[in-house]
Amino acid sequence: ELIDFDQVEDGDNDLLNVADYYHIINSCNFYLAKSDTTVTKNGYAEMKREWAAIQAIRGWAYLQLVRFYGSVPFITEPVNNTATASRLQKSAPRVTKDNLASLLTENGILDAYAIQHAYGLPNYQSVNIGNTSYATSQMFFPVQFILGDAYLMGNQYAKAAEMYYDYFYYTNSATNNSTYSAGNSRIVTNSVITGRYTDANNWVNAFRNRSASEKYVLSVSATNSFY
Repeated sequence: ELIDFDQVEDGDNDLLNVADYYHIINSCNFYLAKSDTTVTKNGYAEMKREWAAIQAIRGWAYLQLVRFYGSVPFITEPVNNTATASRLQKSAPRVTKDNLASLLTENGILDAYAIQHAYGLPNYQSVNIGNTSYATSQMFFPVQFILGDAYLMGNQYAKAAEMYYDYFYYTNSATNNSTYSAGNSRIVTNSVITGRYTDANNWVNAFRNRSASEKYVLSVSATNSFY
């Protein structure tokens, strides 16, 4: 129904419930408000990668809300009571496709972008779900995806292209974000790198042919109760 752009009422589809998305956003807001990215242990910044990952998750949730509902309250404050929720519902700015990118950048996603460049995605090794294992780093969104889609939604095509190009470049050349290898090659003109292209045979295969080394953000579940 969502793929076909059917006019589904809120709650009629299990994937279209505004409360679910705000539950994610509120959880992110609590985390971002409480985490301390200055804490270090043996010279390592313990919370930076997680902070950046949570920024991306919150951005993803707002991307979905804008796609499905058009205009919704943009809330970055943790909500733990109905009075706060009622106040923010009335006073919070409205986010739409036109201002989504700017609201995300004003509220920290560019810092998250810089952190992912420096430290990469969180990695807690692998999760065994019973019949296979998945790398935990694949369960997080690269910030370039979120910013690229937000810019594209707002018709800021040059900025969107810059984010996607940045994604291709750093997944190809840097180890920090190589979890999401896109299978791409350089375009070289007169010994200068002028662009990149996917290694898939064509655009459609880039989304369906796993041999092209593309990766997917995973949401995994256990195959039995033991896991």
